[in-house]
Amino acid sequence: MMTITTIQQLSEILSEREYAYYGLRKATDTDLELIESGRDYLNRSHVWDCGDMTDELLSGTCGIYVDSDMDEDELTDRYEHTDRTYYGDTILLIADNTSEWGEDDHEIILGDDCGADVVAIIKIA
Repeated sequence: MMTITTIQQLSEILSEREYAYYGLRKATDTDLELIESGRDYLNRSHVWDCGDMTDELLSGTCGIYVDSDMDEDELTDRYEHTDRTYYGDTILLIADNTSEWGEDDHEIILGDDCGADVVAIIKIA
């Protein structure tokens, strides 16, 4: 699994356009355990209602949308938004070739019944 340590590296990976859509999200402990065991995709995300997780699943994995057309300032803003908004300590770059817009600011739902692929772990100081 690749580790990204700068916004410039993030920008470079996005510019390769290996996938049609990208997002940033915080990994859960379960996500990290699965990644450490060699899994390269995430499960579908749950629907949240007023800050409480429900049993209902989204159509894919949610994240904060990022794109190769964004400059480093905008990518930094999206990274910081992800860090402030979601639970967890580790931010992931996720991707898929299918997506839909979510309900939150800049939210994208990536993938389908299998969820989104994990492209990289992001550790920007």
